[in-house]
Amino acid sequence: MKSIVQDDERICYLCGRYSPTDVHHIFGGTANRKKSDEDSMVIKVHRVCHEWIHTHELSDLNLKAKAQRIWCEHYGKSDEDFIERYGINYVEKLNERLKRNE
Repeated sequence: MKSIVQDDERICYLCGRYSPTDVHHIFGGTANRKKSDEDSMVIKVHRVCHEWIHTHELSDLNLKAKAQRIWCEHYGKSDEDFIERYGINYVEKLNERLKRNE
């Protein structure tokens, strides 16, 4: 499965180690997982990093915000287009979350 987020799919996207990896759909859930496949919004991560993403909300949100920016640039789309496709603006959500933590 090709990724527009990750160049070298032989290494873990998060820690950079060469090791057996799992596919992580950046945008999950029933509808968005399929869209992640269609849009190549996947990364390869090893098991420990995969569990980390699923259990650490801020790391997951940061990944989603970064992927949103990449999606917009890659497909020549706007944040509004992204919201129409995925139902949320993760860049805005991350910024709001970080402001709460200040």
